Amino acid sequence: MISIYTLLLYIHILSAILSIGPLFVVLPIVKKMRTASRVEMSPYIEAFKGAITIVKHSGHVLVASGILLMWHAGYH
Repeated sequence: MISIYTLLLYIHILSAILSIGPLFVVLPIVKKMRTASRVEMSPYIEAFKGAITIVKHSGHVLVASGILLMWHAGYH
């Protein structure tokens, strides 16, 4: 049986990966957006919004899981 601490730790690690990972996708998208025409811009904007949404929400999970990890481990 997996403990609560281990589960929180895995959630924390996964949210750290998800809060950093999409930023590597955003860099090539921004480069392509500079040369894209107005018609080509819509898919790039949607991909950019999606990546930022993932980063934003996983950052919230990262903070919450970090606080729960500290509380469960007994840090002051």
